[in-house]
Amino acid sequence: MRRQEADQIRTSLNTLEQAIDILQEYENRQNELLELLTQMQQMAISIGTEIEECEGEGLRVVSKLEELCEQFYQMGVNGDCKEQEKKAKEIIGEIKGSMEKEISIKKEVVFLPYQVSMWDSLESIWEEACKDESVNCRVIPIPYYDVNKDNSLGEMHYDGYKFPSNVPITSYEKYDLAVHHPDVIFFHNPYDGLNHVTRIPENYYSIHLKPCTDLLVYIPYFVSEKGGPSDHQCSMPGVLCADKAAVQEGEIFEKYVRLHDEALEENGWKGKLVASKDKFMPLGSPKFDKLTNAHFALEDLPVEWQKKIRKSDGTRKKIIYYNSTISTALHDTEGFFRRMKEFFSVFQECEGEAVLLWRLHPLLLKTFRRLRENAEEELLELLLVFREAEWGILDETPDPTMGLSISDAYYGTQDSSILTVYRKLDRPMLFETDDLEEIRSFIQSVDYATDCHEKTRCGANIYKEIQKVMEG
Repeated sequence: MRRQEADQIRTSLNTLEQAIDILQEYENRQNELLELLTQMQQMAISIGTEIEECEGEGLRVVSKLEELCEQFYQMGVNGDCKEQEKKAKEIIGEIKGSMEKEISIKKEVVFLPYQVSMWDSLESIWEEACKDESVNCRVIPIPYYDVNKDNSLGEMHYDGYKFPSNVPITSYEKYDLAVHHPDVIFFHNPYDGLNHVTRIPENYYSIHLKPCTDLLVYIPYFVSEKGGPSDHQCSMPGVLCADKAAVQEGEIFEKYVRLHDEALEENGWKGKLVASKDKFMPLGSPKFDKLTNAHFALEDLPVEWQKKIRKSDGTRKKIIYYNSTISTALHDTEGFFRRMKEFFSVFQECEGEAVLLWRLHPLLLKTFRRLRENAEEELLELLLVFREAEWGILDETPDPTMGLSISDAYYGTQDSSILTVYRKLDRPMLFETDDLEEIRSFIQSVDYATDCHEKTRCGANIYKEIQKVMEG
């Protein structure tokens, strides 16, 4: 039970005690007395129902509330309330004592993901929170919209049904953050109204989440190479509004601190927003945990993948993970398609020995639709060919972990969260190049991967820090 709920029950019990004290005033007004006693019974029943919903059945405190209801009934039947009044007060005292012994006070921790493909940035923290018996843990996926060219909101999407089966989902339509006021909210969308491709409803902007919780915690949905994210991303509203933010260590942590200090100084926000020394935690990203702790056998993969990966003799082909990014596609769209087609031609040559596992950025098609109309059609045609190719696997699963984990090597851009995570596997990498001979040599040199990399525990370390704050 939440502390707020327990406090409300105690307040209701105090109200019942006060009502008992004034019953004598209704001595000659039988109808009004019966009405008041009925209301008191209903309040006791409501308290018992709430306790059972939170704590389950069979508690002594609930049986005492039933006994209290019987006392109120006898008062109405007998008319002379003095003896029952004394007994009722004694029962209320016993109820308060039983509450202290039987009802466990729990904090409420809420996770607010939106796209399921980004759940890996919160998942290992959620796993740690689930182990904590002192909290109630809720995952509440929130909807999001496509953003039209005129900056209006387009189609709404909801990924709640796409989450893994082991993640219990609470409907955003049935959970009012302002009413429940969770102790902690974890979120990973920092943009508020500043994202021009997708956008969450305004009531979930960080500026509106802030009053709904005691502790607002920002976890970036991305990880970055050395140098960190752009200055723009480091200063998004979600970063500014958060009470805590978990970021990568080293120069990335230092960049967040420097830019946050500058923003507070330049805008006169010192004392109004949390200082960088109290906000930023250089503890890494749960995205690292998801990949470094994952393991998939060939039999775990989708059947269509297995067909393309298995050789006729039962062994498997090499798996090269291909990573393309939105920034690269927008910067030189024509070159993006040219390089991709040339790269694919090399894999046609290696069809019997290697497969290309391509995970399309989940927002690339939407971005092309909004910013490069002709490019969207060309990409759709290319995807159609790729899906049919025996040397190509298009990863359309909600989570990139499986594809990354089973791959033997990486090929793609240098400015991607995927690359940063992949480095943790200590596997071969080649960055995009126009040199087709270099690509051929790279594919030939790749060996089958082994799981000899270090396992990370970023989520556990982040949750430990948040626990310290919760415990005061």
